[in-house]
Amino acid sequence: MAVATTARWLLLLAVVSAAAASGKHERWRVGGQVVEKERRRVVAESEAGSVSAVDVADAAGTAYRLHFITMDPGALFLPVQLHADMVFYVHSGRGKVTSIEEESSEQSSLEVERGDVYNFEQGSILYIQSYPNASRQRLRIYAIFTSEGINADDPSKPKVEAYSSVSNLVKGFETDVLRLGFGVKPEVVEAIKSAKTPPPIIAYNPEEEKGDKKPGWTENIIDALLGVRDPEEFLNKKKKKKDKHKEQEKQRRREKEEEERARRREEEEREREEEEERRREEEEGGGGRGDEPEREEEGGDKPPYRLSKKLKKRYHARAGVFSRSG
Repeated sequence: MAVATTARWLLLLAVVSAAAASGKHERWRVGGQVVEKERRRVVAESEAGSVSAVDVADAAGTAYRLHFITMDPGALFLPVQLHADMVFYVHSGRGKVTSIEEESSEQSSLEVERGDVYNFEQGSILYIQSYPNASRQRLRIYAIFTSEGINADDPSKPKVEAYSSVSNLVKGFETDVLRLGFGVKPEVVEAIKSAKTPPPIIAYNPEEEKGDKKPGWTENIIDALLGVRDPEEFLNKKKKKKDKHKEQEKQRRREKEEEERARRREEEEREREEEEERRREEEEGGGGRGDEPEREEEGGDKPPYRLSKKLKKRYHARAGVFSRSG
């Protein structure tokens, strides 16, 4: 059953791709129904790209939604959560598709180019980057969605959208939920909820965002939701914050240990200097018999070593007494 469904989707993709590649075709046949090319509705449009869509149903009554995604080189399709299973075909250009499955916190990336076909399950979160290139070739992706939410009786009036912007999903939560979930102040959450939602496709050049100034956690939340910074950084925010906190803690410990070692070195140096000073004073003050220095055998007037001023006075005073008494 799964093989048959995939084969049918691939056939639809081939038909859609062939019809879209030819500008002279005004309409094409899908499963017995004719869908005019002009019936495509514009889902999103910006300077960096556009998304158009049309809903169809095959002969068996299965409804499908077709999305035609066109991205300029260096553009970014902001994160969305799928509300339907998705199969896409890369018609032209090169890029990267990053996704996170609904029941997993691990993300995976795919390098895509012309001719690639991939599928993603309902509930997955994904975003797309279009690689810059010298020829300015656009990344064109044709995607097919199917789910019970698509109205087979009237495809032009779908019950649900194929996907929702992560930015809109986040803003739909209550303020307290966001505050506790992100661990930020209420005013930060209010700024997130009141911020203008960006277009689904924006110009993006990560090389321009490298610099010495590192954004704070608050800036990371707002910038990621507004599509200013790399969504991969937003998806990995918890791990990066935890690693950064550990590194900062280690750095603080290293600085404290270095300060303690420097303090001990200063104390040891001061103690050595004081010991040297005491030694010099003892040497200058003499250490003979009592307060009277030894006298030479001949004359007895001249001390055999240097005396401090105090001892010199005492020595000369006694020498005077000896001379007068003689």
